[in-house]
Amino acid sequence: MVSYFITGESRPHHTATSIFGFAPVARPLFKGGPGTWELVFRASTLDLTNGTLKGGSFWRITPMVNWYMSKILRMEFIYGYGVLDRYGLQGAVQFFQGRLQLTVM
Repeated sequence: MVSYFITGESRPHHTATSIFGFAPVARPLFKGGPGTWELVFRASTLDLTNGTLKGGSFWRITPMVNWYMSKILRMEFIYGYGVLDRYGLQGAVQFFQGRLQLTVM
């Protein structure tokens, strides 16, 4: 996974726990600012074959845009493309997703 904030913020990282913190919103939308914009690219693979289980393999790429309007409100725009290879056959999937997230702190 790779993430880049086009509005200049950076996500805090807590080294003691190896956990990333919440994205900071320096200029919230509701106070006249643009909010925080984040570009994300994620790639993943999954091997579903083990011993007698022949599940095949799956890979996926997922670019997304996150818009943090305020500290508690976020909108995500996601596209994904993946391929399942099983029994010598390949099947592709594409998806488009939008999500509005309210964070209760």
